Amino acid sequence: EQRRAELEAELREAQDSCGKLESDLVATRTDVDDLQQSLASEKLKLAEAEAEVGRIGESMATADRVRVLEVQDLNEKLLTKDTSVGELEARVKSLADGLEDAQSASADAQAVNATLEATVEQLRASHEAATERL
Repeated sequence: EQRRAELEAELREAQDSCGKLESDLVATRTDVDDLQQSLASEKLKLAEAEAEVGRIGESMATADRVRVLEVQDLNEKLLTKDTSVGELEARVKSLADGLEDAQSASADAQAVNATLEATVEQLRASHEAATERL
């Protein structure tokens, strides 16, 4: 009887211990489930953050490409303006050369005009002298 009572007591202790272990196992499983949900949530947040970083990277790359195109456009405009300035400088030089030629021709024409006026004066004087002789 005593042995039976001892065995029953050991059985109850074992059952209590087993019940406690089952309770601990359920709590541990609950903790594991909570941790897995938390991990899944963190993974989702990480994926969202990585996607945002990707979008920002794409946006920056697009902005960089736009800046490169703008710089190329400005360089082309600058080259065009440089060409235009060069063409204008050549035209100004051509006009200046033409002005010099015109001034030289004008001076020559004034000299010829002065000579012609002197000749006309001589002819008038000769004409008047001839008219008086007559």
